[in-house]
Amino acid sequence: MLEKRNDEVYVFGAYDGLHGPHQVFYVEVCTLLKYNSLESLAEAPKNAITKFESFSVSGTFNSSHVFPEVLLSGVKLAPELFECFECVLVCK
Repeated sequence: MLEKRNDEVYVFGAYDGLHGPHQVFYVEVCTLLKYNSLESLAEAPKNAITKFESFSVSGTFNSSHVFPEVLLSGVKLAPELFECFECVLVCK
């Protein structure tokens, strides 16, 4: 991080299982989520101020269908900022 903040907490999560309202979608997910504090994990934050100089995460998945993505505020995809090269997400 370029600057450590006391009003933002980042939590790494991983999930492997059925997902969706009827539990019909099987997913394997690694994620980094932002919260305002450890006490506010149930509340979705509106925005983040922290800027990462770099960030790296890797995973070993059972499926060959791997689609790395970056979601921005408002759960918007960022295909114009990142691309997948040999299953590695890189900044354009």
